Amino acid sequence: MPKPIQFKFKEHPWISITIVLILYIFTLILSDVLFSIFQSNQSVVRIFIKIGLFSLLCVFIIPIILNLPFGKNSFVKLISLLNPGINRYFGLIVFISLSGYLIFILSQISGSFIYHATQSTDYIINFSRHSLFDSVTIVSGIFEEIIFRGIILSLLLNHYSERKSVVLSAIIFGGIHALNILNPQKDVFWVFSQVIWSFGFGVMYAYIFVKTKSLIPLILLHYLINGMVNVWFYGLDKNDFNSAVYGLPFFGLIPAALVIFWTGFLLKYKNVQFTESTSK
Repeated sequence: MPKPIQFKFKEHPWISITIVLILYIFTLILSDVLFSIFQSNQSVVRIFIKIGLFSLLCVFIIPIILNLPFGKNSFVKLISLLNPGINRYFGLIVFISLSGYLIFILSQISGSFIYHATQSTDYIINFSRHSLFDSVTIVSGIFEEIIFRGIILSLLLNHYSERKSVVLSAIIFGGIHALNILNPQKDVFWVFSQVIWSFGFGVMYAYIFVKTKSLIPLILLHYLINGMVNVWFYGLDKNDFNSAVYGLPFFGLIPAALVIFWTGFLLKYKNVQFTESTSK
C-alpha cells in the first residue's frame, strides 16, 4: 500500500507566505492585547513581551512546526543566516551596513534642510529624539528581517529567479504597511507614501540579502534607520501630508536606490561573490 503523500509547506510558497503573514499580524495584535492586560507603559515590559512573542514565532513555530522556509533543517539554516561568526567576510558585511546608513543620514539631513528652508524654520539635530530602545524599533529591526527576508524571500527564491523574488518580496513588505491605514492618527496620503517607500526599502533589503546571504547587514541597517530617523529627519515625522511629500524621496527612495548601487559597487570592487560556501 503506497504511503500517503505528506503536505510540505515549502513546496507551496504562496500558501506558506499567507500563513506566515497571518501569524505575523496575529503576533502584533496579541502583543498589544498583552500590553493592555498588564496596563504597563514601561518600555522594558513592552520589549520583553514583543521579543518573547516574536522569538516564539520565528525560532519555534515557523521553522520547527511548519518547517519553513527550507524544510526540516529550517531552524539550523535560519540560525546560520544570523550567525556572524561563520562568515569570513563579516567585516565587509558590517561596512556595507554602516556605510549604507551614512547614505541615509546624508539624504535625510538634506531633506530636512530643504524642508526647513521652505518653512522658514530652524533645523535642529537632537539626539534625545532617537528610539533605539523602543520595542517597535527592536522588533522591526530584528524580526521583520527574519520574517520578510529570512523566511518569505527565501521561500520565493526556492521557486523564482532572484530578480522576481526580490520584487515580489518588496511588494509584500510594502503592502503589509498598508495596514497602518487602520490607525486614525495617520494621514491617508502618508500611509500611501509609506507603502511606496517601504517597497523601496524592501527591494534594498532583499538585494543585500541576495548578495550577502546574511541577515546581519539587514538587521543592523533596519534597526539604525528606524531608531535614528527622528534625529536626522527633524520636523518630518508628523505623519502628515508634508512628511509624506518629503519622506518619499529623502527618507525612502533616494537613499534606498543609492545603497543598492553602493552595495553592488563594493562587492564588485572587492571582487566578492557570496555563496553558501563563502559564508562558512
